[in-house]
Amino acid sequence: MSQKIETLRAFVEAFNRKDLDDAVRFLHPDVEIYPAIGGELDVSHRYRGRNEGRQLFETITDGVEPHVEIEDAIEAEEGQVLLVEHWSPRSSQGVETSFELGTIYTFQDGLVVRLEGFRDPAKARAAAGLT
Repeated sequence: MSQKIETLRAFVEAFNRKDLDDAVRFLHPDVEIYPAIGGELDVSHRYRGRNEGRQLFETITDGVEPHVEIEDAIEAEEGQVLLVEHWSPRSSQGVETSFELGTIYTFQDGLVVRLEGFRDPAKARAAAGLT
């Protein structure tokens, strides 16, 4: 397994633990994040830098117990990895939802410099140049 995929596994594990300090350490200082999930998030907004990344993660995990499983990890163009992710967060009231996302992670200097989420994993595959 590649170092990039190992990094993403550790990133997802930290996110699932809500250890946001640990999760943010996998982000490049100049990271740009384009989220796929809405709710209270502005999905048209580009989140820049580690501070905004952390704020985004805090918003996503506020009042929920996150649970993300990596269903597939595919190395795409140089520096990119596509993850097909199964999300099943549970709210503080015990309500669980379930959905899949496709996310393209672009690396620079061993860290995630761009994270682009897609509600449809097939669209993520196409954006990553995969069939």
